[in-house]
Amino acid sequence: MANKQPKPKLILVSKRGTKVDAWMHCDDCGYRYDLLWSYAKSNRGPVLLCGVCKGLAFNRSFRGKKVDAMYRAVQGGRCDGNRKPR
Repeated sequence: MANKQPKPKLILVSKRGTKVDAWMHCDDCGYRYDLLWSYAKSNRGPVLLCGVCKGLAFNRSFRGKKVDAMYRAVQGGRCDGNRKPR
């Protein structure tokens, strides 16, 4: 009987992922889904993640880290859409 090493917890390096519309297995949980997200940069290399594992990996990878500059630029500011009506 081979002694298998447990997989390390998945840590995403990049927040950019692409949607994959095909029946494939999630690389983290192993279940088969028709909608997955592909991430090229992680501590395990390229991975496919289901919606549940994607959320868990994002919390594990980016919780407490600096927020992306573009996210703050879109959300903040006093443009026309963000002004309070008088």
